[in-house]
Amino acid sequence: MRSLTITLLILLARGTASGECVRLQGDATGIGDLLSERGIRIAESCALAVTVERVDEHLVVHVDRGDGVVVDRVAADARTAATVIESFVREDIGDALLAARAAPPLSPPPVHDDRVVAIAARPSSRRGVQLFGELESSYGNDRTGWVGAHVGACIMLGPVCAAARFRHATVVGGPEVWDQTSRRSAELLLGIDIPFGLGRMLLSPGFAAGMGVMHTRGETHDMRVETGGLRADVHATLSVPVWHRLALDVFAAADLTQEAHVEWGPEMAPLPPEPRLLLRLGAGLRFEGL
Repeated sequence: MRSLTITLLILLARGTASGECVRLQGDATGIGDLLSERGIRIAESCALAVTVERVDEHLVVHVDRGDGVVVDRVAADARTAATVIESFVREDIGDALLAARAAPPLSPPPVHDDRVVAIAARPSSRRGVQLFGELESSYGNDRTGWVGAHVGACIMLGPVCAAARFRHATVVGGPEVWDQTSRRSAELLLGIDIPFGLGRMLLSPGFAAGMGVMHTRGETHDMRVETGGLRADVHATLSVPVWHRLALDVFAAADLTQEAHVEWGPEMAPLPPEPRLLLRLGAGLRFEGL
């Protein structure tokens, strides 16, 4: 019994000498018991003053070390608050908490692959070779009316379509002289169309140039004249899909012809001059994507 009493006195004296005590104030419910279990005395004479304040769901621990510096710590519960206070009371715990530690190995930064991933998409119907055929009516600057047709093909080359078309037309009306006169024309044109998407439709403006001939016959004197020359046109076609790769074409064009000079003899009856400008409107079908 005597030896146990001496041991307790020695431990108490060691705790007092080492300063393992704290002056606890504020909302410290349960914290004092936890500190006592860990061998830390609660006394008003201790140099280390701790005030505990409850803020919402947390405990704020204000630690006054007596040197004019107040340190604030936030704890989730009483046990955590007791551990915080103990770290200020015992140097061995504080040193362990503040000891330098090797930084954990850094994980490699995430790799961002900026390469463009090709996504398979439905191929556009505007591809490959296209075939088209149109019926048309024309009006010339010589007041003649024409009907005709043209057929052609177009090959997509990137954003443009290289086109070839053959046109044939016949005069069907005009001034009185055309009651006894007939005329027909044929043209072969090469050009480029530039398609633009308009929803499901495609608008394709373009231009073409080539060669053409006109055959004129005067029935009264059985006069026949054939002329040839350069041709050029500008046009625009609106393609409206109707079924699978079949589209309805509506188009307008302005056709320029080269002036042809004919020498008429004294006994010859001159035939009407050829038109220099023809305005054309028409519609037809286009098969796309061969």
